[in-house]
Amino acid sequence: MPKILLAPVGVNHREAAPESPCLLTALVLEAALRGAGLPADVFLFFEECWPAARQRLLAQANEKQYDIIGLTFMSYNRLEAYDLLREFEKALPHCPIIVGGPHASFLYEQILREFRNVKAVAIGEGEHALVEFCRRPDHLETVPGIAWRSDSGQLLVNPPSPDARVDLNSQPLLDYALLRGYRGGIPVQTSRGCVAHCLFCSWKMMEKTLRTKSPERIVREWAVIRELFGPHRRIVVYDACYNISLNHAKAMCRALIEAGLTSHPWEGVVRAKPMDREMLALLKQAGCKRLFIGVEAGNEDIRKKIGKAVSNEDLRKAFALAHEAKMPTGAFVIVGLPGETAETVAETIAFIQALRPYYGTARAPAMALPGTGLYDLMKKRGLINDEYWLYNHPRNFGDTDICCNLPLFTAEHNVLEIMRWFDKCGHETIPFDQDLPFEQLVMNDEEYDRHYPLTSDEIQPKICHLLNSGVRGTWKGRARRLVRRIRTQMRITPTRLHPPQALAISAEIRVHRPADVYLLLFNRAAGTVLSVLWSDFKVSLSKTLGPFVYSLPGNVNHTWTIALDPAWGFHTPGRYVLSLIVCGVRESVLHRANWLAWRKISFQVC
Repeated sequence: MPKILLAPVGVNHREAAPESPCLLTALVLEAALRGAGLPADVFLFFEECWPAARQRLLAQANEKQYDIIGLTFMSYNRLEAYDLLREFEKALPHCPIIVGGPHASFLYEQILREFRNVKAVAIGEGEHALVEFCRRPDHLETVPGIAWRSDSGQLLVNPPSPDARVDLNSQPLLDYALLRGYRGGIPVQTSRGCVAHCLFCSWKMMEKTLRTKSPERIVREWAVIRELFGPHRRIVVYDACYNISLNHAKAMCRALIEAGLTSHPWEGVVRAKPMDREMLALLKQAGCKRLFIGVEAGNEDIRKKIGKAVSNEDLRKAFALAHEAKMPTGAFVIVGLPGETAETVAETIAFIQALRPYYGTARAPAMALPGTGLYDLMKKRGLINDEYWLYNHPRNFGDTDICCNLPLFTAEHNVLEIMRWFDKCGHETIPFDQDLPFEQLVMNDEEYDRHYPLTSDEIQPKICHLLNSGVRGTWKGRARRLVRRIRTQMRITPTRLHPPQALAISAEIRVHRPADVYLLLFNRAAGTVLSVLWSDFKVSLSKTLGPFVYSLPGNVNHTWTIALDPAWGFHTPGRYVLSLIVCGVRESVLHRANWLAWRKISFQVC
């Protein structure tokens, strides 16, 4: 019996989670081998960065001298995978390696050409191909569903066998004991396949029909997780879209309720359509605590171009139903899709603000990944080719690391423009008026009501009361020690303003950790507050509460000088107060306990 090693490749990046990615894939492949009578070692790491984990992996491979190695990776960690393949070629030159995953499935020709120790690439779903490869590593011509290289160097592709379609209910249960030591949500899959054909997704690798697990099978998996990790361990459902089949979603929830397995908080990704009150009520009873809904863009024409058959009315109805059921939601947004302009970005921001997702937006710039329609468009226009994926590229994507070494969709706009829109969406669609961390789940209706994002009309009296309540800027105990590490100064000229004369503001700030900085203009007589916002290199005033600077870097001296035109909203004669407030990142300015520093200056408009 061959000695087999399965290893999902890690990510060598300072902001990457110190743990194995693709955990669900590793568990699924191990279960497939175990069901075929081929036990395998699975290399996973938790609370450890990839460079250290890679050294342990190489040492383990050298020590045990495996007969077969299987690697899985994505586009974002392909370079780490390629480095690992070169290391294996030196340490275990005669060990056959099979690789898989979305990236390898689309670029198998390049991988087989560049890495001689890779004997095969599993295309699409890898369970059947991996099992047959491990059974017959010397007779690859008989292994279905792989790309391989013959002795003469010819690239060959074996079609999948008719029985390669994985029956999700007959596979062995996943060995969740491998995740002991993992602190994140336990990954679960209840269905495979997707009926949508979105341009930003590599749906070509997926089956076009939906396969679901039976409610009984899902209950068995939930019961195993409870036995291993206790009754309150968080679960994450990694379906492409959980509610494509309403019948499946409802049947699963009913089964969990009947089995008494509702104490696990869990979450998933859903489409705005189909969705109804019954499904949301069952989800709540079954323990679901958060749903992410794909909005992608606020402009319907953009959604039509990318193949997202969901209207604005569908989205409004979905978020309204979720709010009615007190189900916390988050919105997925992609910036820079085909047809994007500054006007459509503003439309998306206004649309998201109207939807009021509980957790704000999880946003990303549009990326041209292998197998996606966006990548095909870029290739047709000569803006990228497959050789891109072999090399490390300079970080040139602005102030975000989310797309490091991944190409943005630049067929219509340049990188700087896309990243400016990306920052603008993050700046103006996060609900800054609540202090609920993104990682925290809402466990009951009382918490939901307490943290639900407020409207502008609801925020105004709260912030006015806070600014008008005689706060002296004093701190005690730990808060006082923190403030000593924050330096803030603010000056304005003139203190008696005669419109149309502009108000000049200069500020100097140094914070000990990342923080949000608010500039709030308070009209005492009218009882209104305007936020000074900085967006697209422009200063503006808005009734929408938001920070002047979001996520200000720590331990750096920051200096600003700006000018405010009274015509923007404070030309009426009277007494005004300009307040500078420093809060923790994404902490609500409506809660005095979140203020790290505060300065105010009053002036008169004559």
